[in-house]
Amino acid sequence: MTFSTTGTAEAKLLDITQYFTGSAPAALPGIQSLKVVGSHFYVQNPVTPGGSPIPKFVNSCEKDFFIGTKNATVANAIPSYTVAQVLLKNVQFKGLGGSLAEWVVRTDITGGVVPAALNTCQAGDAIAIPYKAHYLFFKPS
Repeated sequence: MTFSTTGTAEAKLLDITQYFTGSAPAALPGIQSLKVVGSHFYVQNPVTPGGSPIPKFVNSCEKDFFIGTKNATVANAIPSYTVAQVLLKNVQFKGLGGSLAEWVVRTDITGGVVPAALNTCQAGDAIAIPYKAHYLFFKPS
């Protein structure tokens, strides 16, 4: 994940579902052989405009999407290095659009927090702090 010129996070979503066939994941292939199935970025909240940007996930076809707000967060063991785990609830579900999922969970995160040694940025400076995470999409049947 990197920051765009607008200061919001952007990411490409890779599908690793097929590698989770039991209780433990199988070895993953190199990242270059994984298929990009969507993207993740931030948008203005369509329900309450004017607030902080909220996450949006879009599949590669751009037919299904998810826009969500934080429902809950859990700090990671090393909060000075890793962003929090989060549970997102879809703000546009059940007739309002966005049918990709009703809930999204971000878990298994590494990185994403500006290290203290780099935290000397001035207003207007741009810095990209990568992280990796699993995003789990839940939709009622």
